Amino acid sequence: MRPHSILAAAASLAATVASQSGPFSMTPATQVSPSGAAVAYGLSAPSGTVYSILANLTGGPTDFLGERFYLDVSPTLVTLDAGVMPTLGRVNHLLNIPPFAGALGLVIYGQGATIDSTAPNGLFRVTNAESSVLYTTPTALVESFDNPLGSGFTGSFSQSIRGHISGGAITQRTHEVLPNAAFFPHPLQNPLNPLGCREQMVFRASDIGATGEREVVTAIRWYSLTPVSTDSFGQITLLAGHTPVVPDYSLDPWTALPVAPGSGLDPVFTQNYVPNEPPQIVFSGRYDLSPSSRRFDGYVPLPVLPAFEYDGSSSLLLEFQTDPDANATGLNGFYGHLMVQSSPNPAARNTKGGTPTGPVIPSQATTGDGDNWLAQMQFEFARVTTEAVSPFQDSQHLNPDYDTPRLATSLPSGTSVAVEYRGSANSSGTNPTAWSASPDIADGLRYLQYRITFRADLATGEVPVIDTLVVPIR
Repeated sequence: MRPHSILAAAASLAATVASQSGPFSMTPATQVSPSGAAVAYGLSAPSGTVYSILANLTGGPTDFLGERFYLDVSPTLVTLDAGVMPTLGRVNHLLNIPPFAGALGLVIYGQGATIDSTAPNGLFRVTNAESSVLYTTPTALVESFDNPLGSGFTGSFSQSIRGHISGGAITQRTHEVLPNAAFFPHPLQNPLNPLGCREQMVFRASDIGATGEREVVTAIRWYSLTPVSTDSFGQITLLAGHTPVVPDYSLDPWTALPVAPGSGLDPVFTQNYVPNEPPQIVFSGRYDLSPSSRRFDGYVPLPVLPAFEYDGSSSLLLEFQTDPDANATGLNGFYGHLMVQSSPNPAARNTKGGTPTGPVIPSQATTGDGDNWLAQMQFEFARVTTEAVSPFQDSQHLNPDYDTPRLATSLPSGTSVAVEYRGSANSSGTNPTAWSASPDIADGLRYLQYRITFRADLATGEVPVIDTLVVPIR
């Protein structure tokens, strides 16, 4: 049924009767036998309510006239039942499915709608949604997410949608790098050097207020104590990445020298990368500055696109690559703090800056000079990934063989879900296996645990939704 067909039907029925919507139910998982399968479904609503029950083989969501359908509005959308609610206020039916190739893993998405002239759209309301997953194995672990918190799930998920589990809302935070160290009141030209520069800066997890949760870096700003002068650089590349470097700025109480002078950045730029994980380019292009660039709080934005995903616990590495530009003035500079005053080590930054006698082409610079000047920066973070971790579920098998899991999901554009599994021989989870994308890692172990990672869409704020998770067992 197409959206205009839904509208025509709703408009016709709206003239007949108005009432409140009621709960919809559907068997969460159904075993397919040689003779087929039967999926039970039903709807409750006040007597006399005009209703319809819709189903599809693909999930939504589909927003229509201010109502959200958790199933797809596509050519495979069908009406399972429609009519006027009887006196008892409940209809119950069986959907008989004949055996056919491809039945394994088939998901049937269902949802009800009732005519209601008092609804915000003046036509109808939708009910809660439910799904049924078909499986062919003798048994299965079935998670319908009716009450995730009550059944022992932990994490940052949401259960605001009835009978579903979904990603938590996107949260945002702003953090200033203001270490307990001496503020250096003079600007340092690099990386805004018209003679070229390659510079790395390292920020420990504590420097940026890491929460332990994965976040994306949506904004980076540098601090200017004084007004910004008009300037323009034809080409600046900004990279962000993780680094194993964790500078220790602690001082020996007797010598006042750093206790770990070698804990900072290495002079060789590439030595500060995580192996096989080079930093990500978050901006590459022209960078223009003017007095209006400086915000009310003294911070000056750097272009950041796309956002960098920070793991929540590692040190953050920023790298600037500034091409020489004869038209740039170099009148601006970053401000920061001296983390140690008795020594240049450990290095908070590693810099190769151009001079009148030696301009720097950043792509050709392999080593730099380190010091423990830490730039005062402002970062904005957004949490777009959240997770839900189940308790260890009892398969009721002494030697289970877990089969391919099936998910009933509703995934708004730009969202995703990923599920990992691990097993244990007991319900307390003693000596569990490693996490794996496949439950096969838990074969032979009676108890199975799953971890769901939800990824929201940063642009829209939409989050993914799961109705049912089924792990067939042979």
